[in-house]
Amino acid sequence: MNKILLLSDDSEMINIFKNYFINNSFFHFDIRNNVQNINLYDYQLIIIDYILKEIDSFELLNNLDKSIKKAVILPFYSMDLINIGGHLEINLLFIKPFSLKSLEEQLKIAFNYNMGFNEILDYQISILFKNIGLTNKYKGVKYLQEIIFLIFNEKYNIDSKLYRILANRHNKKIDCIEKNIQYAINKSLNKMKYEDRLDTYGYVADYDNGNISNLDFINIIVDKIKYELNKKN
Repeated sequence: MNKILLLSDDSEMINIFKNYFINNSFFHFDIRNNVQNINLYDYQLIIIDYILKEIDSFELLNNLDKSIKKAVILPFYSMDLINIGGHLEINLLFIKPFSLKSLEEQLKIAFNYNMGFNEILDYQISILFKNIGLTNKYKGVKYLQEIIFLIFNEKYNIDSKLYRILANRHNKKIDCIEKNIQYAINKSLNKMKYEDRLDTYGYVADYDNGNISNLDFINIIVDKIKYELNKKN
């Protein structure tokens, strides 16, 4: 069983964690609001709620031995905090609010739990889409998910032929598939700050008009997923 230390003084979150993981046979959680009188090397992973009253989270993360996996829970989406996480070589990052099912699946990946490729791919897609504001309430998001699976599983090239495949699958017109995808992407872009768009998409996006082409977007997303999958290997 993998021992995990959760450092948090958020009583509501602590209770949710306890109730969710109480009968979990894969993870054992110790939950504390400080690090007094404990040996951090007893744990395979430490999850730190970044806003703590009694602990300097940055200092603790910076001083942790590389042999210990590190995870951080951020109170909100912030590229500054995410960049700090990259500097500190954090293994996992969660942004409130998040589902414990998603957290559990990501922990399983971190501990090399025997998940199927499609399960891992689906999880990576959902995390990435959430981080850029793509939600399932838009039809285009479902189409994007299907396209990414086609690219990874059936080795399709990233080109307009993908629209035809989805159009045939869903009995829709090609331009309907394309427009739904573009609409979802534009909604995501409009939610993001300029600097976050630049960090995610570079100079590919047309920031004056607030859009990015579907195929450029898919290329960027596929590259980011490949990067995350390679980190797990």
